[in-house]
Amino acid sequence: MQKLHDNNYFRYLPISDNDELWQIYTTTVGRISISPGDPYPYKADEHPPSYTVNWKSGRVLNEFQFVYISEGTGRFRSFQGEAMITPGTMLLLVPGERHWYQPDTDTGWTEYWIGFKGECAEAWLERNFIDRENNIYHPGISSSLLNIFNESISLVKAEPPCMQQLVSSLIPQILARLYAGRQQEGYSLTEDSFFEKARNLFENHIYDKFDIEEITTTLSINYYSLREYFNQHTGMSPYHYFLQMKINRAKELLLQGDMSVKEVSFKLAFDSPYYFSRLFKKKTGISPSQWNGADLQNDLELWIDK
Repeated sequence: MQKLHDNNYFRYLPISDNDELWQIYTTTVGRISISPGDPYPYKADEHPPSYTVNWKSGRVLNEFQFVYISEGTGRFRSFQGEAMITPGTMLLLVPGERHWYQPDTDTGWTEYWIGFKGECAEAWLERNFIDRENNIYHPGISSSLLNIFNESISLVKAEPPCMQQLVSSLIPQILARLYAGRQQEGYSLTEDSFFEKARNLFENHIYDKFDIEEITTTLSINYYSLREYFNQHTGMSPYHYFLQMKINRAKELLLQGDMSVKEVSFKLAFDSPYYFSRLFKKKTGISPSQWNGADLQNDLELWIDK
């Protein structure tokens, strides 16, 4: 697994009276990659004590949480038993239930989470849309789920007006996917198709240059078959799909506000800030500096021929 500690992020959100009136509100979001052998939890002293997972004593939350493992393996334990966690596992944790989980030291893992509370969540539990006795789901490595978690983090970082309501609107989307998989006999939400495997590979190499030889070798496919497959599923070549993923990540990095356009360009392994700026504007309609609100007098867009 790549060392992605520079991509780790978590935050615990303040809750206003108005947020509670919305009846569903977000308490915490996070994305953490634990490399093999690293201590867990990540930065344990920066989490509120009630959130820290301890394998010896477990923990009891006073909120609901989705915890999604996209890479690595580990263990989960509750009073209903112990289970292995594999990539694509979703934990749905409920208030008042003691539980334990941790990554295997020889694999580490990448986890995403969203914590939430409110009258809607309690009603979902009462009506069995959330099953207190079923903590583990297996939606698989799903780009749509990853997009939801990443969008929640991007919103929390950007703090737009009504940020709480925007983030909390993502929670029913996750639950609906899990509930549909539970309710429909013979239905599998697992997205373990070739396309999902390819997309996950691209995600893991988002900060690298496009290496078609490594991609085709890892996926055990020749380039022409790979190109045909992507054209059928996305209308784009693998290379242009990869570029679109880079632009989406660039949006997140620019919104954080702690990196310049040039720094984002180099981090995402573009050939030059000039090329990055041209591509960004072509894909989004605005320049990178307009996207993050920087001083337009220093905009790389000025380099571009009108």
